[in-house]
Amino acid sequence: MRKLLVMSLAFGVGAVYAAPKKKVKSEKQNSAQVEAKVSQKVNLDPTLIHNGLRLSAGFGNQTIELEVEDDIRRASEDTSATANVFSIGYQKLRNASMEYMVALTRSSYTLDWDLTGDADVTHWDIEGNLTYGINTSLYTYGGINIQTIDFNSSDDDVNEAYNDFETGAGFQVALGYQFNKNIAAELKYKGTSFSQTRKSNISGDSYDYTYGNRGTQINLIGTF
Repeated sequence: MRKLLVMSLAFGVGAVYAAPKKKVKSEKQNSAQVEAKVSQKVNLDPTLIHNGLRLSAGFGNQTIELEVEDDIRRASEDTSATANVFSIGYQKLRNASMEYMVALTRSSYTLDWDLTGDADVTHWDIEGNLTYGINTSLYTYGGINIQTIDFNSSDDDVNEAYNDFETGAGFQVALGYQFNKNIAAELKYKGTSFSQTRKSNISGDSYDYTYGNRGTQINLIGTF
């Protein structure tokens, strides 16, 4: 009888101490599940600078050069203008890794030039770039662009002559700094060249026209 009483008491004490261990184990499992869910929702990649939409606004000093050439002669003239630049794109930036960016850009400026008279010029272009993060804030990129040109002048002859340029092609390089997850700034160089062949209405001779547009831009970027 005494032996049976001791065994019952031992079994009861063991049950009391065993129950909390089961509860602790259950709490650890729940905590691990919560951490796993949080990790799936939050970006824990320390190398990622930005991945998403970017909106850009800025200005730049543009150098415009027009060159006309036939079989005998070649003449050129250049001028400068201040351009307003707006862009929307998608980019992926990663520290110490090559990624990409695509962007649609609109730039506009006004020419006061003997060759064109007063003319408002608008460019639309598509950029394709490779990006590289120098560190977690500083980055660079470079690539190519294809670009259109539109002249809006009070002189119809100017509009007819300069709106016949073929789609231009060029390149761009930039150095940027990501201040935080939503704000960045860039210093950018961009150049594009356009060409066309026209015949003189008087002599019938053919002339090759080249229109070059290049310059440095300062841009403020919002990243989302």
